[in-house]
Amino acid sequence: MTKQIFSSLCVFVLLLLTPQSSIAFELEIPEECSALDDTYPVAWEDLCAALGNRKGTTEDEAAAIYAQLSFLFSVRSDWPNALKWIDKALQIKEDFNLVLSRAQINLDQNLFEEALADYDRAIAGTDNKYFIQTGHYSKGFTYRLMGEHQKAIESLTLAIRATSDNRYYRRFLLTLRGNSYGKIGERKRALEDYSAALKIEKAFGVYAERCDSYFDWGDYENAKRDCRESLKLNEEQVMPNLILGNIAVIDGNTKDASAFYRSVLAIESDNEEALEALGQLNGSN
Repeated sequence: MTKQIFSSLCVFVLLLLTPQSSIAFELEIPEECSALDDTYPVAWEDLCAALGNRKGTTEDEAAAIYAQLSFLFSVRSDWPNALKWIDKALQIKEDFNLVLSRAQINLDQNLFEEALADYDRAIAGTDNKYFIQTGHYSKGFTYRLMGEHQKAIESLTLAIRATSDNRYYRRFLLTLRGNSYGKIGERKRALEDYSAALKIEKAFGVYAERCDSYFDWGDYENAKRDCRESLKLNEEQVMPNLILGNIAVIDGNTKDASAFYRSVLAIESDNEEALEALGQLNGSN
């Protein structure tokens, strides 16, 4: 199935990249094309075969093909080559989406500072409102991964300011910012963001995030309320069940705690926190 998906993707890209009348760029073919084996998906065979049949193409098309090569190297977790080919694409054409692809390669390696530099590069190179908000959101997301919630709030605020025509994306950003406010103890601002998000839509994800914040603050009654509201909207969630299990343990209700942890494992069978908690409960009985 995976090979079929990759193959279809490459064929689709190459159909889009039909050579134009003027040939302006000589394609470079990666060494891997001369040494394909069974570890390479069909997508590689298709792309390499197509490259071998093309003596040249336009610069825009070459940039798109190099980006596709970068993606295929990323799938193999070959990060040096992934960066090499996305950089070749960027040498041909400075493009917002290509820079974001470069950032993702760095993010996949937990190279957060490098990813942030790429996002800054992407934002600086565009005046497209949608691209700008995407760049600021991506920076906020990265700062959250780094645990730097104050910087995440600053980036998410810029993304929110640039978001006016998509209310659901605004709700998503408000929820993330609310969570980051909660992580640094800004309880009032966190609740303001959650309330603003819930006014847009009473979404299970917003209730779950507010539940998580209440739990962090030790406000277990409000945490239970929001987790239950979240599960009413969507039962197949790990975090609300996990938090309710943890609160049940605190309350001394081991029967309910076990039930919640088992609900977590029914959704995510290898959840380490639920497995450990359930093991401790079973060991104490």
